[in-house]
Amino acid sequence: MSEQQGAVFAPHEDGGYVATGLARGPWNPAEAHGGAPAALLAGAIEALDGDFAVSRIAYDFLGAVPLDVPLRVETAVVKPGRRFQLVDAVLRGPDRDLMRAQAVRLARAPQDTPPSPGPADPPPRDAFADHPGLTLDPAADRPPGFFPDAMEIRIVDGAPGSGTATAWFRLRVPVVPGSEPTPLQRAVAAADFANGVSFRVPFTEWVFVNCDLTVHLSRDPVGEWIAMAARSDLGDAGAGLAAGTLFDDTGRIGTVAQSLFVQRR
Repeated sequence: MSEQQGAVFAPHEDGGYVATGLARGPWNPAEAHGGAPAALLAGAIEALDGDFAVSRIAYDFLGAVPLDVPLRVETAVVKPGRRFQLVDAVLRGPDRDLMRAQAVRLARAPQDTPPSPGPADPPPRDAFADHPGLTLDPAADRPPGFFPDAMEIRIVDGAPGSGTATAWFRLRVPVVPGSEPTPLQRAVAAADFANGVSFRVPFTEWVFVNCDLTVHLSRDPVGEWIAMAARSDLGDAGAGLAAGTLFDDTGRIGTVAQSLFVQRR
């Protein structure tokens, strides 16, 4: 599937992983974008036994995830059940935990439910022609990064810097080698860009780092592309909130929220 060589994470000889340059984030060239480990942990949760759908996955960012350092993923079912489960997943570095996720898993049981009220159609893809996609200067001397090398982003409404934006996202590469990203992995990876596409203050003058990420899903995502209509609101005491609605090609699938630490550089 990939248009680029490699994957976001590479296997490590001890059975764990290392984050490659395709995981690199915007704040520090030696650290991963939050969407990269979020996708890795989502895949580990999906790999657990049973036919369950992930209804909620909440991440706490405990520390920066470094590149080229051995990482381990551990999962545990902390609340077992046939209908409803709570699952913990942890990303561990050499000397401490770096990211923690807790997921709600619900047993799949088809129901004859009525359609949800309100607009649920996905944002139009034909707006791609007017918004050719977020890019970085191809002539610039820069190392590879999660954006734009691993993640393609196409703005279809609003604009970065305005505080609101709607965009489509597509993972270009596998999260781990030899494995097609799952729709859930695609959704959480895209969701972590909520503050990145809807920022209100310039990157060059401010940091607005998310300290957590919570994704709620009403159903399983489908397809390669995930859309998000996002908004950022900044307070006057160093905090903010980025939130949005998630879509796939067939309609609305859920919501995302991020707590932001905001500070002038």
